[in-house]
Amino acid sequence: MKKVAYFLFISVSFIHAQQHELGLMLGGMYYMGDLNPIYPFLQTQPSVGGFYRYNVNSRMSVRIQGLLGAIKGDDNKSKFYPDRKLSFSSSIIEMGGIYELTYKKFIIGSEKYKFTPFLFIGTMLTRYNPRVKLGDTTYYLHQLGTEGQGTTAYPDRKPYSLITFSMPFGMGVKWNVTGSLLFGLEWGMRMTFTDYLDDCSKTYPDPLVIATQNGNSVVNLSDPTYAISGSKEGFDRGNQQTKDWYGWAGLVLTLKIKDKSSTCHGTSKKTYIKTWFNKLKDENNFIFNR
Repeated sequence: MKKVAYFLFISVSFIHAQQHELGLMLGGMYYMGDLNPIYPFLQTQPSVGGFYRYNVNSRMSVRIQGLLGAIKGDDNKSKFYPDRKLSFSSSIIEMGGIYELTYKKFIIGSEKYKFTPFLFIGTMLTRYNPRVKLGDTTYYLHQLGTEGQGTTAYPDRKPYSLITFSMPFGMGVKWNVTGSLLFGLEWGMRMTFTDYLDDCSKTYPDPLVIATQNGNSVVNLSDPTYAISGSKEGFDRGNQQTKDWYGWAGLVLTLKIKDKSSTCHGTSKKTYIKTWFNKLKDENNFIFNR
């Protein structure tokens, strides 16, 4: 019976020792893919998000977060394939879970354990919607079939989904500003499971098929150089062997919303547990003496 009671106490103490936080993320989001395979942070766009973090112990945390931002890609900016002359922009909405592992012990409100680097990995659902603006008109590329999606000539090219799984991973640092306010810096990449963040993946389709079944305007969206260089049917428009990525970097502000472990900071954990257990034992002799 003593062992059961002690185990129950340890379990309750562990739960009470948890720390809960709400956080705000302010930073920038950028794209890497067929239109920019080399340069991180190129055409970075503003991004904002929030999260709830649950500290499992002084080394491990989990959080649920959401981010709202945007990405851009442009052949004229990256200079990787300037003769292709493709460009796009897209909003990005991501939601999911993150696991954090700190390099050192970290306890909110503690003077001793107030700073640490950390690594993180997780899984997200990401929604995107590539578009391009020509003149005063904005074209949402997903519904236009710029690579022959939806045409009878390319039955194997199905319209792609605007929602994809992504795997975020990266690093950061965090430290206590006050007893309940934390400040951090974070950087991470998102490996997606789509090659269509940029609406570019496979080979150029037959422009006559596109014009007939999807419309003349789609021909110029599929190949902006068609009027000058003619058909590129069958040549690579993108690299279908790789998936698209995007990254995020920025500032993180966190507010502690619950902490029942502060009584432990000035006392060793073993001493605190022993004192509490003895008090429990004195108050419940009829249980412990059985």
